[in-house]
Amino acid sequence: MTYNNYKQIIRSGTLLDIVKDLTAQSGAKPTLRSCYYVLLDRKLIAPNKTAYDCLDKSLTDERDAGNFPYGLLAPEGGTSYHGLPIDRLEEYIEKIRNQNIEPVLIDGILTAVMVEKSGLVDTVYQAVGGQVPVASSGGMIRKEWACNWAHEMIELSHELGASGIEIIFLGDYDEGGQHIKRNNVDWFSWHFGIDVDVYAVTRDQAIEAGYPDGLHIDGYIAVARTPEVFARELCEYLGLERET
Repeated sequence: MTYNNYKQIIRSGTLLDIVKDLTAQSGAKPTLRSCYYVLLDRKLIAPNKTAYDCLDKSLTDERDAGNFPYGLLAPEGGTSYHGLPIDRLEEYIEKIRNQNIEPVLIDGILTAVMVEKSGLVDTVYQAVGGQVPVASSGGMIRKEWACNWAHEMIELSHELGASGIEIIFLGDYDEGGQHIKRNNVDWFSWHFGIDVDVYAVTRDQAIEAGYPDGLHIDGYIAVARTPEVFARELCEYLGLERET
């Protein structure tokens, strides 16, 4: 396969195999950037500033040409609301009831995970077995959203009888990610008295993984740890039991 031949990577089925593998490991749809890091790790594309954008554009072209299906990757951004036909409402409520898992308190504390990328919410939620709340601001600093979410966590902590709240942050190690971290870590503590613990990606983690100039949380999960190892390590760090 030609190095950096993005369309060939897609047409050959290489990208599809990566998507299937990451989905099987995590139990959730991967982000395109997660797949990108796997391609980097396999040395099928070059680690330059335009590589991800070229892959993204090539995928768009190949999807529209019918060479790669939509719906296999985690959507990032966008929101929709709609009602349900009355005859489906009871079925939907029963399904939600059966899937509901009451949040687990860890040493009496309500622990919540905040992940920078909205496309990774399902992956992280599966990693913790749905035992703690998982949320995302969608890769940006959204104080109005953060305020509403903090109030939801405060209300939930009161309902569960928690003695406090802690947020575990997962974000990129790059200029933008560091800016988001700084704003969130200080802001939640200042406004709500909620401690924020940065779990990943740290400078040391990026260097250890071989990406000293920057590592996205997608790549940390998909390549630096792998989804299975990430899930196990995160649960151990949080003190959660995890089904194997």
